[in-house]
Amino acid sequence: RKMSYTMLAAKGGQTSKGKSAETNEGYDHFIFNTLKRGAKTGNLLHFIFEHINFSDNSQWSHWIEEAIRHFVPGQRTTYLEPLHELLQHVMYAPVSIGESRFQLASIGRFQRLAEFEFDFPVPVFQANKLNELSDEQASIHVKYQHEQLEGIMNGKIDLFFEHEGKYYVLDWKSNYLGSHINDYSPAGVAAAMNENNYHLQYMIYTVAVKKYLESRLPGFNYEKQFGGVIYCFVRGVRNNADTGFFTAHPSIEKIRMLEKILTK
Repeated sequence: RKMSYTMLAAKGGQTSKGKSAETNEGYDHFIFNTLKRGAKTGNLLHFIFEHINFSDNSQWSHWIEEAIRHFVPGQRTTYLEPLHELLQHVMYAPVSIGESRFQLASIGRFQRLAEFEFDFPVPVFQANKLNELSDEQASIHVKYQHEQLEGIMNGKIDLFFEHEGKYYVLDWKSNYLGSHINDYSPAGVAAAMNENNYHLQYMIYTVAVKKYLESRLPGFNYEKQFGGVIYCFVRGVRNNADTGFFTAHPSIEKIRMLEKILTK
């Protein structure tokens, strides 16, 4: 059967974020109140991030206009300038992962692959073995507790890129975590990672990328050449703060453990 993170992951204990009494103005009002929650906003943002040149803003307005026309027609006045500001925040925010620190604006067009799809064969395995990947920081739960599965693992990585000799996986998230920037603090996004079972997602992605790089780069060294995973919770990213990002570098022991379960 065809398998994926979405098919395997059990729904976490998500807390519902209701309407807040927070009175926001300007960009915060747009990002927390005007920008709707749901798949349409996720698709709009993915479209923009897929098409723009991170390191050259000369065509940003064009792609924002195209996104508005496709996903929120008739709302140019409401969306155009705030979405441009959103890109300024996301592209120029500091990203820290391990000893590396950089901005997404430093990633050239030919250093990245958007919507990077993968497939790899998976032998018969006991689904609940994946729960053993959990630790004190990462909570992982699967749907198929007492079933054996076999088939093809499929996924599509939002962004796969290289920076200064290291390779990274990035996922764009438009999740609404609350109507205040503090809701997107490192602790806030860490809680969202567990609530949504995203640790399982990036571990599967990491195995796929490791297999890909080992097939392309002779002598690929995971610990030295894999930079890690980045989850960008777009609503909370600011170019003058450390909010909105979750980063991790899964240990080689954890990845080998998952490979033992999922690969021949």
